[in-house]
Amino acid sequence: MLVAIVFYYYFSEKIKQDNERFAQESAKIFQDFKPEFIVSLSGILEGKDFELKKEGKNWHLISPVQDKGNRNVITELLKKIAQLKSVSNFIPEDGDYNSYGLEKPKNKWSIKDKDGNIRTLIVGNTNVMGSKGYVKNEKKQDVYLISLGDRNSLLKKVNELREKRVYPHDPKEIHQIVIKDHNNATTLSKNDKDWLVNSTYKANTEVIKKIQNDLEKLEIQNFIEENLEKKQDYFDKEKTLTITLLGKNSTFTFEVGNKNKSERYVIASNKDRIVTLNSSFIESFTINEDDFKQKKLFTLTPYNVTKVTLLYDKKKVTLKEEANEWKVNDAVKGESNKITDLIKTITSLEIKDFTETAQKNNIHKVLEASIANKSGTIEKAIIYGDEKGNAYILSPYGNEFLPLTIGKLNDLIVSADSLTNKSVIQNEFAQYTSLTIIVAEKTLTFEKNDINWKQVKGENKENLNIDKLIWDLQDINSIKEIEATEGKKEIEFIFSGKKGKMIVALFQDNKLSVNNKKYEVTAQDIDKIIGYFK
Repeated sequence: MLVAIVFYYYFSEKIKQDNERFAQESAKIFQDFKPEFIVSLSGILEGKDFELKKEGKNWHLISPVQDKGNRNVITELLKKIAQLKSVSNFIPEDGDYNSYGLEKPKNKWSIKDKDGNIRTLIVGNTNVMGSKGYVKNEKKQDVYLISLGDRNSLLKKVNELREKRVYPHDPKEIHQIVIKDHNNATTLSKNDKDWLVNSTYKANTEVIKKIQNDLEKLEIQNFIEENLEKKQDYFDKEKTLTITLLGKNSTFTFEVGNKNKSERYVIASNKDRIVTLNSSFIESFTINEDDFKQKKLFTLTPYNVTKVTLLYDKKKVTLKEEANEWKVNDAVKGESNKITDLIKTITSLEIKDFTETAQKNNIHKVLEASIANKSGTIEKAIIYGDEKGNAYILSPYGNEFLPLTIGKLNDLIVSADSLTNKSVIQNEFAQYTSLTIIVAEKTLTFEKNDINWKQVKGENKENLNIDKLIWDLQDINSIKEIEATEGKKEIEFIFSGKKGKMIVALFQDNKLSVNNKKYEVTAQDIDKIIGYFK
């Protein structure tokens, strides 16, 4: 009995699925339609005749104009027609197809496959509610009602079927760009390492990247004229700009004409037609020549810099990041904040003005700067200065200096000592969970619970901010290390944790000890700590 039930259920479900599949297939306007076998499209779009033919994998528009077809758009269209399904269908009374816009349609698709079979889809009006559309298979009497979205996807313009991609080559292979207008010419050329402006100044890499990225996405926005008979209406000789792109095995030219609102009229290489484009690509070439030049002395970002070398006359300062800590001259721990600020200052250096120059009088070399990142990229620059504290860089021509944007030249003049971390307490306080303070012969004990300190013994000092006290202890810098401490001990701090103890003692005469090391510090730092207990 159980077997019979299972058997019945299985075949019932199978029959149900087969019926559903049959119903879905029956709802399709065309049966056995395979887009990959289609070799031509023709018909009417917006009341105009058109024809497309396929050669290999590529489509070509034959009429009303000759052009490459947009393979992606045509492929998606064919897939849509192949899967087109009706919501319902009917045969009009008295054969009145005109009421549905199917007698003299403005949109009709005739689709021919490789075996010569032709399927024609006529696209009509929308229904009274505007929620559905009427279509007809030319070989059948039925009128099919389809979704409004499906109908609208069949209403193409001829220009939508045209290839809109403009630049057919790989932008990364461009090695020279020549920009000419009525008066001037600018050449951007690439050598083994850098892009150069007119073979002298380094080019702004961000501008070059933008040009390459724009080329990859560059498409025709509007087709304005299909020939050049009216070229004079769109191109004023004195305003025309010519852009020539030289690639590995290609030369491509844009002729740029007048501006209409936000668009520029363009003739692209090998095409005798006038179009507008879809991006700000053309505007990249209407900037001043100096805007193509690299203003920044360094292109590395401050957060990527892992090594800095500064050479002042005969003094050298080396800064190197190791395990998230900076080392000064490969020996002592550096002051991270100061080093980070210095790197930000160095990497922000820019040429202020390419037209404002200074002669060699009273200008001298201040430092040679070199920065590097983890990948081994190294950038170098020589900075010059004058008696007024202005900073300069030598121009590529070698006989004049260009001013730099920097607040004070002194911001770049540092010593190894000024960048050294002189904090007398460099232990990580987070490891300690207990603190005993001995002050004025009284003992106070605090314990840390999660993130908060709480007093557990001694005279009530609950208002004592232990976190702020620790912060001020960390801020104490050494004037110099000494052999011994003299005088009376003012306060003693005993920090304890799983990894051991740290004992910090403050003495008279501005002396301080951390475990076995002894330092001379400022009276201001000592007084700040003592002030917590007055």
